[in-house]
Amino acid sequence: MNQELIRIDIITAFPQMFASVLGSSILKIAQDKGIASIIMHNLHDYASDRFQHIDDAPFGGGAGMIIQCEPVFACIERLISERQYDEIIFMSADGELLDQAMSNLLSLKRNIIILCGHYKGIDQRIREALISKEISIGSYVLTGGELPAMV
Repeated sequence: MNQELIRIDIITAFPQMFASVLGSSILKIAQDKGIASIIMHNLHDYASDRFQHIDDAPFGGGAGMIIQCEPVFACIERLISERQYDEIIFMSADGELLDQAMSNLLSLKRNIIILCGHYKGIDQRIREALISKEISIGSYVLTGGELPAMV
């Protein structure tokens, strides 16, 4: 059986959270066999200031912080310059609920980017310009988008 490679690029502020999940069980086996390639991208590497800040106050005010546009655009623009992506997914509590049918459809994709949100979310301009699908694993709030991305 000749399986095609699926590539998943995960953009996160906390790539170290994925080490144990990606380094064990079926995900490790899939990577070892060349069936899946899962690449982590540290959003802080794309920050424009010397302190590598990726958060900012929401445009127009409001409480809390959001992920800035610039590092996300820089990372995704670099990735899409290298290959075509079938989906650019944002993990969000208010996205479409992940179920088996959606998982089956996603399994047929070859190249996927998953953006993990953090803080109070992402700048709306990211959603409008880059995101093709928002996915939720349930209507509850977690510490960030890393845990749903692992699912």
